[in-house]
Formats: sequence, structure tokens, C-alpha cells
Amino acid sequence: MSDFFIDHSEEGYGSVLVPRGPWRPEYRQLLMTKQVIGVRLSSSMGWRSSDVTFLKELPDLRVLEIYVSEVRDASVISSLPELRVLGLQCDLRSEVDFSALTKLEVVKAAWKPALQGLLGCTTLKQLNLMKWPGIDLGGLSKLTRIARLQLTSNTLRTLHGLTELLSLRILDLDACPKLRSLEDVAGTPSIQQVEVTSCRSVRSIAALSALRELRVAILDDNAEIDSLRPLAPCHLLEELSFVGSTRITDGKISAIEHLPRLRSLRFSPRVHYDRRHEDLLSS
Repeated sequence: MSDFFIDHSEEGYGSVLVPRGPWRPEYRQLLMTKQVIGVRLSSSMGWRSSDVTFLKELPDLRVLEIYVSEVRDASVISSLPELRVLGLQCDLRSEVDFSALTKLEVVKAAWKPALQGLLGCTTLKQLNLMKWPGIDLGGLSKLTRIARLQLTSNTLRTLHGLTELLSLRILDLDACPKLRSLEDVAGTPSIQQVEVTSCRSVRSIAALSALRELRVAILDDNAEIDSLRPLAPCHLLEELSFVGSTRITDGKISAIEHLPRLRSLRFSPRVHYDRRHEDLLSS
């Protein structure tokens, strides 16, 4: 078995090297010859070291993923000015300076206070944060180029601050048990895709009626949602899902039957619903 393998970056930026053991000098040669543009360090793939200081010898890295809980200090990241994609799942204790990362576009990370500088990284286009600590989204207000925002949070209560994200196209909220309102979504008309899943305190999707560019709405594994009527004006909607525990209180599935572009519809049948899958598919 080889000591490494080559995989693809999920974001399509190119190939990444994934070591199955300790870092070797010859790996640098692969990067220098442009065969790969990134590195993924993963404990599940065999990486065991908590020391990642060798990365400073790879200043041309465009993709870096570190999925190693034992890593406490990743401050070396600040010496990688060409970085476009960063993935982090580490128990970071030392702050990371993002000010030199002027080309960074995509970040996927489990939140730690050491990542505070990330909130001033105005070049970001995609942000996936697990365990966001805020009660709202005010802390993200400087990220005005964000097109895709994905969050999980045990503390999030409102979406206040969302309207500052003027470039937002995709909003994905998962496992936010204290979130009760989507009200601020109405002030972000650029949104084309909304995913609200396992957010069991959300009862109303009224704010979605303002999203005339909405193409996709995923509302899976929530609790009671009052009605689908707010989706009736969303004439560009192509995909709608409310499977799992989500239950539409008024039962009026017919509220969305005349959407002209709806091509994909998934929902769990309920006795009180006024339409079945086959009714809508044959209409």
C-alpha cells in the first residue's frame, strides 16, 4: 500500500495529497511540480502527528484540510498566501492570523475562538461553520461576498445580520434547535436556495414568500410548519422537500400545486394532507 493517495478537492479546485503516515520530503516535490495543489491531513486516513509546522515549507498550497483533533496550533496557516480552500476540525488553542490570506474563498471548520480572525476575511465566498457560537449572525456582517453559508449552532436564536450578506445565494441551517424565526431571510432577496433542517423550533416559513429567485427549499426533519402557502409566489421554485419529522399543520399541500417550474417534490405522507404524491405528479 502506498504511503499516500491523491484525491479531489470537493470544491473542484484540483487534486490534494492525502498522507497515510508521516510527512515525507518527496511529497513536496509533487506539489512543486503542480501535480497536486493541496494537502489533506486526516486522522481517519492515518495521520497521527499534532505538529503541522512543516506546512510553512509549502507556500504555494491552494487547498489545506486538517481533520486531526490533536492539532492545537495551526498558526502556520498564516504563512500560506496562496490558500483558496481551508478545512479545519482541530482543537485549536492558538489564534490563526487570516490577514495575509487575501485569496481565501472557501472555509469549512468547527468553530473555535482561535478562528475569530476569520470573521474579517472579506474574500470568503463559501463558509461552512459547525457550532457557531452566536445568538444571531451579526458576527458575520463583514463577509459581504459570501454566496453560500452553512451553519450548525446550539445558540443561534435569530438570523439578525443576514441582510448584510448581499451576495448570498445559498443558506443552509442545520441542527439549530433554538432558532425560532426566519424573518430576516425576507431582507435577502438574492437567495436562491434555502435549507432549514433539524431546526425544530421554526414554525413559519412566511419570510420565504419574499424570495422571488428561490429555486430550492429543503425543510426536512423539522417539527410543525404552519403552512406552505408562503411558497405560492415563488414561481421559480424547482425543488421542494419536507420529509422526515416535518409536518405541515394546515395540511394544504395544494398550496404549491400550481408552481410552474416545480420538478422535484418530496414529503412524508400524512392523513390530514389534502394531496398525495401521485395527485401532484399527475397534475
